[in-house]
Amino acid sequence: MRYTIAVLTLVLATATAACTKNTSEPTSSTTTTAASTTTSSTTSVSTTTIPATFTVRGTVTSEKDGSILQFADIEIIQGVNIGKRFQGTNTGAYTMPNLSPGAFVARYWAPGYLVKDVLITITTSDLTVNVTLTPEPPKTTTVVTTALQANFTFSPNPCTISPGPSINCTVDSSTSTGEITSRKWNYAGKEIIDQITHGLSFGCGDLLGSGTNRTLSVRLTVFDAGGNLSTVDNGVPVTIVGGACP
Repeated sequence: MRYTIAVLTLVLATATAACTKNTSEPTSSTTTTAASTTTSSTTSVSTTTIPATFTVRGTVTSEKDGSILQFADIEIIQGVNIGKRFQGTNTGAYTMPNLSPGAFVARYWAPGYLVKDVLITITTSDLTVNVTLTPEPPKTTTVVTTALQANFTFSPNPCTISPGPSINCTVDSSTSTGEITSRKWNYAGKEIIDQITHGLSFGCGDLLGSGTNRTLSVRLTVFDAGGNLSTVDNGVPVTIVGGACP
């Protein structure tokens, strides 16, 4: 009997526990996550590179005595900046502005001086280039002096002597060369001065040889201002016409 009551008590206790209502209502918990948005702002800077230009300056002087050369001319003939031209001042100074960097050849010249080409290289700064020019050598006049040389021709060839006597024979010294100031003809014992051409006058006794074809000896001497002389002797052929000479 005791055993039965104990079991009933246990069953009641279990049922009571099962029928006990839980008055604690569940809590609904909501978690909200805020999204954080970060905006990145990028600024684009456009940079324009302006090419750098430079200046070359200096003085132009004489190599002979260091004197300044006024208004020297300068031209860039090779390399960068080719074709640019400049001129110096009355103080001998010059300035070549707005030059691009690099290597170039500048030509300098001035009246009475030789042209000079100078290699210049610009890197990152202005330059000072002093230039000296060499004077032109003295101008020389070459006088071609023709050697003094006596010479003459005759006409006709052969000359003739006819009865009378009539002589047909002219000598001409115009083929002589040099700075001739005077002439002298010698033949048949005669001396004729300062005649470029001369008509010969001679007798049968002045002729060399025999027969109809003979020779007259003629000498020409020419002189220059210095007293120098040149002489030539020619035998002028003479034909005897009409028995003019025995």
